[in-house]
Amino acid sequence: MKLIKGLALLLLLGGAACPYTLVRERSATLPAGVRSLAVPLARNLTIEAGLEDVFTQSLIQTLRADGRVTILSVESADAALRCTLFKLQLAPQAYSKEGRISIERAVIEAECALTLADTGAVVFRTGKLRATEEYPVGNDYLMNERVKAAALQQICADLAESVRSLLLDSF
Repeated sequence: MKLIKGLALLLLLGGAACPYTLVRERSATLPAGVRSLAVPLARNLTIEAGLEDVFTQSLIQTLRADGRVTILSVESADAALRCTLFKLQLAPQAYSKEGRISIERAVIEAECALTLADTGAVVFRTGKLRATEEYPVGNDYLMNERVKAAALQQICADLAESVRSLLLDSF
């Protein structure tokens, strides 16, 4: 018992004495002197209606939460982050004993480009990004649609985080 108390005290003191802290710069260093961004509605080339809104809102929320870049309207920003959702693929991953799909995988591919407001020149491109999520499928159609929507929301959040990381942590 004394040994456990001693180890706990040692860990507590060791953790409290750690001088390391993570400090993030207050503003991001973006190409071509860009200080503010607009995030217009993504272009949706998939068959899933409304996916562009889910992705765009997730991207705006992720960039605002980061806090290193100012999000403004297209008319006021130095540049626009224009994104395209290229592909949504749904594929069965597992089947029940009855031969019905029990797990499905959703895959979304996207790409974003940062274009200057004054010239329209592309100063940054993410390249093709891809995110996946698996979700259970049952006999209830409405429940399946809710679970699928939650999976697509998670994929959009993952893609938004990838865009944020590539854009703000690369320069």
